[in-house]
Amino acid sequence: MARITSIHPLRVALLAAALVAGAAPLLADSKLDVQCVDASGNPVSGAKVILQVLGPGKPREQKSDGKGKASYGKLDDGVYRVVGRKDGFEPAFYEFVSLKGSAQETVTLQFKAGDDKKQLYFENQAQQQKAIDLLNEGIKALQAGKFADAEKPIRESIELYPSNPDGYFNLAIAYLQQQKWDPGQEALKKASALTDVLAEMPAQGGGANPYQEMKQRIQQVSAKLPHIKLRSEADKELAAKRFDEAVAKYRELLQSEKDPDLYYNMALALGNTRKYDEAIAALDEGLKLKPQEKAFSDLKKQLTDFKQNEVLIQGQKALDEGKKLYDSGDYAGALKKYEALLPTIPEKNQASVWYQIAAAQAQLKQPDKAIQAFKKAMELAPANADYRKTLAQYYLTEKRYQEALDLYSDPASAGSQAVDQALLALGEKLNSQGNSEVAQLAFERVLAANPQHAEAHYELGMLLYYGKKNDKRAKELLTKYVGGLGTKKDHVENAKTVLVVIKKRSP
Repeated sequence: MARITSIHPLRVALLAAALVAGAAPLLADSKLDVQCVDASGNPVSGAKVILQVLGPGKPREQKSDGKGKASYGKLDDGVYRVVGRKDGFEPAFYEFVSLKGSAQETVTLQFKAGDDKKQLYFENQAQQQKAIDLLNEGIKALQAGKFADAEKPIRESIELYPSNPDGYFNLAIAYLQQQKWDPGQEALKKASALTDVLAEMPAQGGGANPYQEMKQRIQQVSAKLPHIKLRSEADKELAAKRFDEAVAKYRELLQSEKDPDLYYNMALALGNTRKYDEAIAALDEGLKLKPQEKAFSDLKKQLTDFKQNEVLIQGQKALDEGKKLYDSGDYAGALKKYEALLPTIPEKNQASVWYQIAAAQAQLKQPDKAIQAFKKAMELAPANADYRKTLAQYYLTEKRYQEALDLYSDPASAGSQAVDQALLALGEKLNSQGNSEVAQLAFERVLAANPQHAEAHYELGMLLYYGKKNDKRAKELLTKYVGGLGTKKDHVENAKTVLVVIKKRSP
């Protein structure tokens, strides 16, 4: 998702100082009704209800009646705050009410039992400063890209300073960057409502109202939000491999924004649906905007290759059908499918088909043909170590041990292991299976390649002692092992024990 970069710096100036009247308010005849209720919704009578105008003008005050209602008439145009106090209840307040002309508005003050001496945020400068500090902490996290970390301090700031649109705006940014669309939109809506009211206030000294700028920022983010959300949905469709849905959303996005990355992602989706001409055309549009972007050129080349090898892609169906026959035990049927597929695809792409042919021929007891097919697969894909390992295992199955060891001695077959380690592991496996003759050949190969290989000395020495009854060679190898070459304590102790036995039974 593209980042929303409109992080709004906190204005340290407080409302009372920043927003004051620059001219006398217009006289009007607006009316405001205030309904006071408790936590259960029952009327609260006798509450002191104070109506404060933001700007010049005296507060107006009256008591709520038996129905919990206080009414104010003949109110001038302006922005108002309503505060309610009553013994045994925490103070309640409502911000903000904008009145113009002959407006008639109703607001509700909800009282809850508690400390009636509690200060509200606009009465406590320290609380406001703490809210500012928390919001600045959250903004720093936003600027560092730590959107989840930004949420907590910003929410705490809003709890202390609930009528600060900066808090809601930056909370919206934190949510939206995490694709939390619903809470993000709610926070943005709250910021917009507060800003709409505060933007109407004349600023200190008759200058520009600072909330006009924020109002514009909110409008910009709100305008971009459907596009950002759609882009996120398109990317999710692509990641989920719902390619047709992704293409449809990318096309819609490109109607309003010619973004090269959108063209790239759409090309990926189109390529995965084998619409290569459309995919290449999309990349060409992206390359017009990012002509030096290597990723675009690489993908275009890949798609071009796919287009040229369309026959191969279509042949995948035949390959899959052959695999099903093979898995069901119909090796002759599978072989027929594979052999029919070969002439339809370029030779450079035939490695996997030759590998499957070899597997089928092996099952059909055609060892010479299978070996030749394995070798052809290896020739076409020399970097594929699995082909070599499979052939080496097949040699062992066919008791063609020297050829198996030749392959295991090839660095290309060893893969991530060194050749000597691969041969040692093979020897250990064969020895454990009772095939001591081939195991001996493997250990000898290790020592030929690395005369100081400690574990080869140990394994061959133990094999010769137990399996071949060759005490002389076993003694030579194990003596060298316990003489400082070996480092595995249990092997050293085993070797010492065997040497003692050899010495006792020596003439």
